[in-house]
Amino acid sequence: MRGKQGHRVPPRRRRHQRDVALLVASVAVWSLATGCSSPSYNDLSKIAHGVPVPKGLTVDHEDTFTNGGIGGTKQVNLVYSNPAGDCDALRTAWAAALKAAHRHYSIVGTAQLRFTLPNSSASVAITLDWAGPINTCEQPAINVEQT
Repeated sequence: MRGKQGHRVPPRRRRHQRDVALLVASVAVWSLATGCSSPSYNDLSKIAHGVPVPKGLTVDHEDTFTNGGIGGTKQVNLVYSNPAGDCDALRTAWAAALKAAHRHYSIVGTAQLRFTLPNSSASVAITLDWAGPINTCEQPAINVEQT
């Protein structure tokens, strides 16, 4: 095998060049594969619709957007109507629904429950007081964000 200037390339150097080329190709394939594995808005929406919800809540609307602009993280918000509007009762009912579905969650402050899904690149936050007047819990939401 001849090099750029017509000189013979030693076998050891050829192996090194081949190994470097294989490494670069492997990294390129890996980065493309992992980049393509980020969840779509449809995937995030399916996750949001799969979260257990207490009785009495109805879907009001669904929003999708990207945090941080182009190249940022995708997020889907599934907003509900809660006619009862009682925050304590809603938090207790939602915690019971998650526990019954064997979802391990953490409580953040007084108005949010969070959990992650195994084998998923998404995190879920249930915000009890998403929209409407503060501390009324009239429009809670499930927020699913790519991680």
